Amino acid sequence: MRPDFFLLLACLLSLTLDAQSTPDCAATQDEYSRSQMTELRQRAREHTQTFQAGAEDGASIINVPVQVHIIRRSDGSDGMTVEEWEAALGNANDYYAEADLYFFDCNPPNFIDNDAYFDFEANPDQGNIMPFNQVADVMNVYVPGGELISFGGNSICGYAYFPYSSFDVIVTKYDCMVNGTTFVHEIGHFFGLYHTHGTTDCGELTDELVNGSNCANAGDEVCDTPADPNLRGLGCDVFLVSEDCNYLGDTLDANGEAFDPDVNNIMSYSRKECRTYLSPEQYARANFYAVTARDYLICSNGCTAPEAQFTYELIDGVVAFTNQTIAGNEYNWVLDIAPPYTGETPEPVAYPPGAYEVCLTAENECGANQHCQTVLVPENNEGLVFSLGEAECIEAGEPVNIPIVFENFGDVLNFQFSVTVEKPSVARLTGITFETDFIAGSAAAVINDSTGTLIWDSNEPASFLDGTVVAHLSLEVLPGANDSSLIMITDEPTDAYAEDGEGEAIAVSGNDGQLSRCRFAMMSGKISRADGAGVAGVDVFLFSGGEMIEQAMTDAAGNYDFQQLPTQADYLITPDRNDNYLNGVNAGDLSRIQQHLLSVSPMTGPYPIIAGDVSEPGSLNSGDLSRIRQLILGDITAFSDVDSWRFVRADHVFADEDEPTAENFPEAISVDSLEDDLLNVDFVAMKMGDVNNTASNESESEVTFLLNSEGLPVVGEAFSVDVRAVDFENMLAGQFSIGWDSSRLSFVSVTDFAPALNLAATNFSFAQTQNGRLPWVWFTVMPTTLTDSTVMFRMNFTISAAAGDSIGLCFTEQPTSFYFENEEEELSATFGKYASTALLDSGLRRLNNQDRYTVFPNPVSAGVFHLGQERVAPSLESLRIFDLHARLLLSWDEPAPGSYQLGNLPAGVYQLVIQDADGIQVERLVVE
Repeated sequence: MRPDFFLLLACLLSLTLDAQSTPDCAATQDEYSRSQMTELRQRAREHTQTFQAGAEDGASIINVPVQVHIIRRSDGSDGMTVEEWEAALGNANDYYAEADLYFFDCNPPNFIDNDAYFDFEANPDQGNIMPFNQVADVMNVYVPGGELISFGGNSICGYAYFPYSSFDVIVTKYDCMVNGTTFVHEIGHFFGLYHTHGTTDCGELTDELVNGSNCANAGDEVCDTPADPNLRGLGCDVFLVSEDCNYLGDTLDANGEAFDPDVNNIMSYSRKECRTYLSPEQYARANFYAVTARDYLICSNGCTAPEAQFTYELIDGVVAFTNQTIAGNEYNWVLDIAPPYTGETPEPVAYPPGAYEVCLTAENECGANQHCQTVLVPENNEGLVFSLGEAECIEAGEPVNIPIVFENFGDVLNFQFSVTVEKPSVARLTGITFETDFIAGSAAAVINDSTGTLIWDSNEPASFLDGTVVAHLSLEVLPGANDSSLIMITDEPTDAYAEDGEGEAIAVSGNDGQLSRCRFAMMSGKISRADGAGVAGVDVFLFSGGEMIEQAMTDAAGNYDFQQLPTQADYLITPDRNDNYLNGVNAGDLSRIQQHLLSVSPMTGPYPIIAGDVSEPGSLNSGDLSRIRQLILGDITAFSDVDSWRFVRADHVFADEDEPTAENFPEAISVDSLEDDLLNVDFVAMKMGDVNNTASNESESEVTFLLNSEGLPVVGEAFSVDVRAVDFENMLAGQFSIGWDSSRLSFVSVTDFAPALNLAATNFSFAQTQNGRLPWVWFTVMPTTLTDSTVMFRMNFTISAAAGDSIGLCFTEQPTSFYFENEEEELSATFGKYASTALLDSGLRRLNNQDRYTVFPNPVSAGVFHLGQERVAPSLESLRIFDLHARLLLSWDEPAPGSYQLGNLPAGVYQLVIQDADGIQVERLVVE
C-alpha cells in the first residue's frame, strides 16, 4: 500500500514542456520516480519475457480501482456525463485486457461544479482542488470540462504521473477523454509506459538506435516498438504523420540510419486517429508496474471483486464444467479449441486427447477475476499414471510430506508399486499413509530407509478425478545433507501393476519427484577510498523484502561479509558512516576546490568532486566552500545536506566524470534473486569535504559493540537482540550496561553465550531488568580474541509495545560505566544502537482501514510540511519520523493538524508514523 502525497508546484515536474511546444500529453515524472524505474529496468525485462511466455501469475486479473472527478460549470452543465465516463472506462478495459488489468469504479463519479476550475490550469488548480478531493490508494482521474493548461503553460489533452511519483493522478480534458485513445495513453504512463520517442516530451532526439541494439535501456525501454524520433518533431510544433497515417520525416539516428517509427502506437505523438495499438511488450511492462509499483491500489469502500473458480469432470473424453465462482455477475469462458461461451456454465465439451487451457473470467461491479486450469484428456490406452509432488526447500532435520497423485484413474480395481529414495544420504523414508478414500483395501510398508511399497485392492472398480491424492510419503532430511535427491516410483521390490474392472491389466507409469535442500550463499565486498585504501568502521546494512535483516561493519581493511543468505531472494546493500565531520577537512581542501572552480588546476576523476559537493549536492560551487570553511572554523559541527561519508558502487560508470553529482549515482547495490556467492560487492567511499584525501580511513575506536536482530519486533511475540563485538582482540576485561524502555520490551532471559568468554549468570545483574537495564562485567586471566561480529550473548524479550511504537536498545553507563582493556592498554569503544518499530503480524503498513490524514507538500523543500485531517478522527497521540533503518529521528508527543518544522533533517526519504486511538498511518516523506 502506498500513500498519496501533495506536491509544491515547483517540485511537480522534471518533464515540463517548453512554452513553444504543444503536444497532447505532458508526461509527469519526478527524479525519485525516474531513479526507481531505472533501477527496475532489468526486472521489468525479465518480467516481460516471462509474462509473454505465460509464466507470470497473469492468470489472475489485476483489479484497478478508479475514482473519477468530473469538473463542470457551477450550474452543473457542460461536463462529461456518467454514460460517457462508463464508455471511456470500458474502452480502457478493452485495450488493457491483454495486460491483465481491469478498471472499475471504486465510488460513484465525484462532480466538482465550479467555474473557477472548468478551464483547468495545472498551476495552481491542481494544488487547489486535489487535496480536498483525492481518494487514497486508487487511480484518481480528473476530467475538466474546458481547456487543460500544462505546468508549462500549453493547451494539452492530458497528463499523468508515473509509478513512484507522488500522485496517483491522471488528468484528461473532456473532449479528449472521448476521442478514443488519449485516456488509454495516459493510463500507459500511470503504469510505467514512456512515450515511444523516450523519456522526454520535446526538444531531445531519442537515444534509441534504429537497429534496436540498445532498445532495453534507451528510448521507451521496450524492444518491440521501433525507435521513434518524435512524431511531432523535436519542437513538438509539426506533425510528421500524414492524414492517411504515413510517416513524413527524414531524421537519422546516431548511426546515420533513417527512423521508421510506428505511427499507430498509442504511446506515440502520432495523430489521434492513427493511434490504435499497444505492443505486447508494452502490455507486459504495464503489468509489471501494476504488480510492483502500483500493488497498493485497493478500493476501501467494502466492495469485493469476484473470486472465479470452476471444477471439471472427465467422462469418456467429455468434459463437464461446474462454475463455483463467489460473487460473480457476468461470466466469460475461453474453452481453447471449443468456441467461447458467455454465461454461467457451458454445455459439456467433447475434447480429443490432449491438454487444453480453459479460463473463466468473472465480473461484478467491484472488479474482475480470472481462473485458468489445464484440462487433460488422456488417450484411452495411456494407462494409470502416478506422480510425486515436489517438496519445498527444506532444512536438515525437518520432516517432509510428499503427496502421490494420479491421472487416468478410471474403472480401476487394484494397483501396486514401489517408491525409492535415490540418495539415502539425503533423506530417509519414515512412513506411508493412504488418504481416507483409499484406506479400505490398502496396505503399505516401509522396507528400509530408502524403499517402500503400496498396494490397494477394492471389491468394486473405482474412478477418481485427475490430481486426486492417493497417499503421502513421510521423510526426514538428514543432518549434514547438502544435496538433493529424486524420489522415484519403481517396480522394485514390488512390481508396478494395476487392473481395470474387467480384471484386465492396465499399464502403470510414474513421474518422479525431487527433494531439495535449502541453498545458501554469501555476499562480501570491500569499501575503500579511490586510492584503494580500505575504510574501517562503515556500517553495512542488508535489506530484503523492504526490511533490514542484517548489519555488518567493515574491518580495518574495509572488508565486510554476510553469511548464510537464502538463495532466490532479492537483497539491497547500503553502507553508512556518519561520524567526525572534521576528519581530514582542512584549509588544503578549500585551496583545491578554489583551484578547481577557477580552472587553475581542475580535480580529476569523479570522487574528489563528489567529496567537495557538501551543500545541496548537484554541482560543486562556492556554496560548498562556505560550508567547509564554516565547519573548519567551528561555526557548524556537521554538514546539513550530506552525511560525513558518501559511497558509490565501485563498478558504476559516470555519464560525465566532470559533473558526477549531476546524476543520481547508485549509493546502494541491489541483487536480484541471489544464486551463488557474490564476492566483490564493492563500494568507493568519499569523506565529505576532504578532497585532498587526508582523512583517516580507520574507525577512531579500538573495539566496537553492536546490537542487531535477525527478526522483527512483532507485538506480543518473542524477540531477540544479539550483542556482537568487532575488533575484540587480546581482551582482558570489559564492562557496560544495556538499556531499553521496559514499558515496550519485557525482558525474559540472556542466552547463547560465546564459548570463548566463559560467560555465566554471574557476569550480569538482573536486579534492574524490570527498569530496562542489564549491566555486564567480564574479565579473564588469558587474553581473549573473538572473530568479528561474534555473538557475545543474546537478550530475549517479548514485545509489550503497541503497533507503531519505537523499539530501541542502546549501550549506557547507567548503572555500570564503560571500561575496556586488552593486554597492553585501556581502550576506547564505539557503540551501535538498535531501533525499529513494533509491528503487527502483517508488517509495517497502515493498520487502519482508511487513511484519516494527508501530508503535503511532499516532497518537502522548505523544511515544513502540513498535516491535514480528511475525516473525523480521534485526537492524535503521536507523530514521529523514522529513517529507512527504522531509527527514530523526530517526535511530537502532543500533535494536532497543522504545520511542522523539520529543522536540520537532511534530504532523503523517511517514514512518517501518525498514531491515534484508531491505529497508525504510515506515510513516505521525501525531504529535498
